[in-house]
This record gives sequence, structure tokens and C-alpha cells, in this order.
Amino acid sequence: MATPNIAGKWRGHYQVPLFPHQDSTFTAFISEHGVQIEGAIEDDCQLGEATLTGSFSFPSVRFTKVYLNQGQINDVVKKGNKTVILTSVYGPPVEYQGTMTADGKEMSGTWTISSGNLSNHGTWTAYRLEEKDTEKANQTTRPREVKLPKEELVEVS
Repeated sequence: MATPNIAGKWRGHYQVPLFPHQDSTFTAFISEHGVQIEGAIEDDCQLGEATLTGSFSFPSVRFTKVYLNQGQINDVVKKGNKTVILTSVYGPPVEYQGTMTADGKEMSGTWTISSGNLSNHGTWTAYRLEEKDTEKANQTTRPREVKLPKEELVEVS
């Protein structure tokens, strides 16, 4: 059996423990050049597009995600009787590390952001998009062929 590669289109999810309502899904496009990988990530939330560079040596994967645009997110959160505005800044590089499953169809691991004296971390998972699309298509029930009775032709004079 050949060693799985990482090149292709991936669909994933990352969790943000400090801001659970900011969890996000993403699509990653990864190319592989020996052990080096590069590509692009599109977060489905307002964080947007990012680049990725790193390495892959089955089953270990490591990469850095860098957002094309920096910014901040303000969230209004209830804490007990108080309403608080939480501000989080995005833009610093995000370090991802993880492992790929033996079949090469899924990956999971942890991510970390460190900027100055601030640090945040969480978990991530991803699956090879083509694989899941194929599985869903195979699981879709096809309409049964219904045979209708043949019409009898009657000559009318």
C-alpha cells in the first residue's frame, strides 16, 4: 500500500475554546513538493483567506496559516448579570500540527496563536473533500424506475 499524500482539497473545522461561538469551517487547497506543502485556506467566517506553508511526512503534518488581511472581531457576551464586549485580534500566524489517518482521508490536531504576551489554542479536524463527496453521492438513493402499464391503441373509425 502506498503512503498517502496530502495534496488536494480538504474541508475542515477548528474550535476556539475562549470563543466557542467563533468556531469555523474552512476549505484548504494543498499542494505537495517532497516534504514541503503550500496552499490556500478560505475560512467560512469573516476571517477570510489565508496562505499555508509547512511540511508533511506521513502521518505528521505541520503548517503555518497566515491571513491575507488583519483585523479584529468584537463580540457581545453575557457573563452572569453583565454584558461584556470581547475583542479578539486576528492576523498573527496560526501554527497547526496534527496527524493523518492511515487511510489518508482525515487529519486532526491542534492549533496555536502566539502574539506578544497573548496566546490562544484549540483543536482542528479536516477530511479529504473528494472522498466525502463520493461517499455522499454513493449513499444517495436513486429514484426507482416505475413501470407504467402500456396504453392500448384502439382504432376508431
